[in-house]
Amino acid sequence: MNVQAALGKTPGSDLQSRVARRLLGVAGKDPADHTILEENVTHLLCQLKEDYVRSLEALPQDKLMHGLNQVYANGPPHLGLKISRDIRQQPYSDAEVLARVEDLDGQFKTTAREIVDGNGSYPCRFFVAGSIEKGRFGARSDLDILCKAAPEWIKANRWEHSHADVSIQYLETDEVEKAVAAFAPTREVTLDDINQPNFLMNIYEDGVRKKGLALEDGHLVRVGEVVCREESVPDAARHVTWGLPMA
Repeated sequence: MNVQAALGKTPGSDLQSRVARRLLGVAGKDPADHTILEENVTHLLCQLKEDYVRSLEALPQDKLMHGLNQVYANGPPHLGLKISRDIRQQPYSDAEVLARVEDLDGQFKTTAREIVDGNGSYPCRFFVAGSIEKGRFGARSDLDILCKAAPEWIKANRWEHSHADVSIQYLETDEVEKAVAAFAPTREVTLDDINQPNFLMNIYEDGVRKKGLALEDGHLVRVGEVVCREESVPDAARHVTWGLPMA
């Protein structure tokens, strides 16, 4: 069962859903095992010019991948790169996404404990940001975290505790409000929260529920009116190099 069959009518994104499903077909992927990828690509297509997406739908199957070459002229370039990567180069299954969430959960539990232990009595704060909070996570997504820590600890340990999979933006006290606003929506969590079983999976499931979806037996299904949100990335967030201080 593909996303559209499971979800039924998707208000405001029928066109994009159909094109996402066709792209999966051209890539040789069974929609039943790629419901998360289909939803993520549908979201990306919603950010492109509608006339262009309609032109993709009109193309014959053997021309569809060639038509994707025009994606960069019809929307933000970073979205074109994501679509090309996810369809042409590294399409991922639902099982791969859920395994990625589980792996990052373990990594973040270890990293958060190291940060708290290293800061002693300093009151560290953690905020989950990025695609997992928005319910748009993929098998190649990183976990984006904002972390308030002691200034002297940040200077000494920034690179040791920030890496490709768990990307941490360290904050000093006067940077917290600015960062939380720039990366909204975010979710503040405590070390006790982080140590709970299925911590990240619960955040991901909260995110997809806000879009009218839910995970059932490892696949997305519709449980309400499906929301296709507009992409909105504040300038302050676009230009961050994770691990460096906020500008």
